[in-house]
Amino acid sequence: MMVHQSIMTPRPAPLMKYGDVAAVLRRELSRGLHRPRLPGERAVAQRFKINFKTANKAIGVLVDEGLVEYVRGKGAVPRKAAPARGPLVGLVLRTTGHIFEPMTRVMIGALQKGGLLPIVQDTQDSGFQDNPAAHLARVLAHGAQTLILEGEHLLVNRPKVRKLLSGVERLAFIRLYETDFDFRALRVLSDYRQGAFLATAHLASLGHQRIAFVTHAWVHGKAGYGATLHRATLEGYRAALDAAGLSPIVVEETGDEGQRHMAWRALLSGRSRPTAIFALGDWRLVRAWPLIRAAGLSVPRDLALVGYENTPWSTGFEVPFTSVSIQEEEMARLLVEGVLGGDGSAGRIDVAPRLIVRASCGGAGVQR
Repeated sequence: MMVHQSIMTPRPAPLMKYGDVAAVLRRELSRGLHRPRLPGERAVAQRFKINFKTANKAIGVLVDEGLVEYVRGKGAVPRKAAPARGPLVGLVLRTTGHIFEPMTRVMIGALQKGGLLPIVQDTQDSGFQDNPAAHLARVLAHGAQTLILEGEHLLVNRPKVRKLLSGVERLAFIRLYETDFDFRALRVLSDYRQGAFLATAHLASLGHQRIAFVTHAWVHGKAGYGATLHRATLEGYRAALDAAGLSPIVVEETGDEGQRHMAWRALLSGRSRPTAIFALGDWRLVRAWPLIRAAGLSVPRDLALVGYENTPWSTGFEVPFTSVSIQEEEMARLLVEGVLGGDGSAGRIDVAPRLIVRASCGGAGVQR
């Protein structure tokens, strides 16, 4: 009797994107590695199992940020940070992704131009969320007198973290939805209420009478940025509908894929289905795209779509999405200007969003 064994061929691991590779190299540079020069494109490609073009783009990101420079005969050489350059600034945030990569790049470049030396701590590093206080303590141990945080609620709702932050000389938050913390800090926020108002008012101006809003399910009474973001965008959506004399249609998505699909199918069916949908996040429209097509709806003839955060997803489909930009690079620039002001004063800057109009609403352009 012969026994046959089936051998499963493992799927190859997905290739890393150039931004992810740049983030790894950026962290290693901040720790004093890769001296006297950065590995060449071929070595980077072999290490991360990527192609030569992706490796070249990853190194190019570091060049654009001013972390390395090309020297004839040597390749990409880390820029020397002289001790007299200025005080250290800790950057504690996500460094990859459609919003965070440009935000990080602008802040690093602006801080260096202003004579400050940034130390980057990625909040997505292994073990960070398990013990953020230990990672923050290491940043402060390097001598950082200023901390810039993305504003994740996990960083500020833990007693050890709050104790560490209370002793920081200068503190700044960026893209923070909650603003009721008792820290003396500079806050640079994107106005999500205004963004939701812009998106909804634009759809109403096109003559849509049934405009749905798709957002995340808010757990009532649960602290965290999700509750504040939910409230701000819902307020903006309802305010625009009230001004147009329309009634709200709100769909709150859960993390369950089956329930999410059922909610979208119900939303897209029947005679009373909406003629326009505003979704909090471009990615919600990306996930729903197959369901929209399966319902036999044409965009924008049967259904107009507006997303949020103006990510590359908004332009990557057969019908580009209209989307709200949070102006992440402008937020980063304004925050560094505040830090360079040097007075350490607290304050709040609300950055106005922009509506980028594309084919999913039947037009093109920018509305403020």
